[in-house]
Amino acid sequence: MAGNEDRGGIQELIALIKDTSIPIICMCNDRNAQKMRSLVNYCFDLRFQRPRVEQIKGAMMSVCFKEKLKLAPGVLDEIIASTNHDIRQTLNILSMLNAKKDDAGTQTAEDQRKMSIHERSDLFFHDYSLGPLFVQENYLKVSPRGDKNMAIFRAAEAADCLSQGDLIERRIRSNMAWSLLPTQAIFSSVLPGYFMQGFFTGQIEFPGWLGKNSKRNKRMRLAQEINDHIRISASASREAGPWDVVRKVFSAEDQRKMSIHERSDLFFHDYSLGPLFVQENYLKVSPRGDKNMAIFRAAEAADCLSQGDLIERRIRSNMAWSLLPTQAIFSSVLPGYFMQGFFTGQIEFPGWLGKNSKRNKRMRLAQDNSADSTFVILLRK
Repeated sequence: MAGNEDRGGIQELIALIKDTSIPIICMCNDRNAQKMRSLVNYCFDLRFQRPRVEQIKGAMMSVCFKEKLKLAPGVLDEIIASTNHDIRQTLNILSMLNAKKDDAGTQTAEDQRKMSIHERSDLFFHDYSLGPLFVQENYLKVSPRGDKNMAIFRAAEAADCLSQGDLIERRIRSNMAWSLLPTQAIFSSVLPGYFMQGFFTGQIEFPGWLGKNSKRNKRMRLAQEINDHIRISASASREAGPWDVVRKVFSAEDQRKMSIHERSDLFFHDYSLGPLFVQENYLKVSPRGDKNMAIFRAAEAADCLSQGDLIERRIRSNMAWSLLPTQAIFSSVLPGYFMQGFFTGQIEFPGWLGKNSKRNKRMRLAQDNSADSTFVILLRK
């Protein structure tokens, strides 16, 4: 039950604990989280301490002996301390050291000459989920040996192989065709390493795709919530919803067809998110007419949006919902009138939502720390 995905989950869990006759074991990583405050009143609070270095060291030395991994004295203690006594992370580091011992790199020319194709293929199976991503992120940082004029063609061959590897991986994961993993190993590791064998000219980077995919999933979830919210008054897919509304607000062709009441109705598709979309994207519109007047039109639109923010604050602080039509004029109709034209870039999701979420989280953490400090002071007194 983490993040904004939980909607009343803690309350349902508490109700289940009250009614059930079967013991329920609840585990959490952050005992001081705000969500845990109501749950702990219905649970027996059993806390576990992290294992000591001596306890972990014996098991890890046994692993090192079986894997024939030799470490200098004191190195294992430093590894355990650096992971904050986390056994799983310690094992991961030992696994990486063991792989490094075996020179598990796909791009070194010296290694390529010594290894057979089966040994090169085995490198892929150290981690067949992350391995292709590391290769794809870093293969252009390799300077291949041989004629420098052929480097661009070698990179093109490697890129083509990586694309084929991506298609094979999609086939594997969609149809559970795990027998194709050796084929993916050839296209995602062996062939790119063969074409780009040489030496690195820069630092090896962590795959950037992971962060971008996480952002994509988050935005898709938010888009689905928006679509569910506006479904009462509009029928649109998850991808269309607010994006189509913003497009109509600034479209010169739609502006000519619609009356002021119809333009105002666009605001009421979602009067919470609509102004945020307009504010995030109005500078991506190239207004029609004299280009020298574009900066003045943008200034007028910005002034209207500021007025709309003030009206919205008045509405929410005093519950003055009768001012919503006035906010519609300043937050949607007038910015659309001044900046009507065509978009020169992609319509972006409002960045204010993410920043506001971070701000609220930091304020909550600061409040929790303040409460803990007050409790400690009271105990000392």
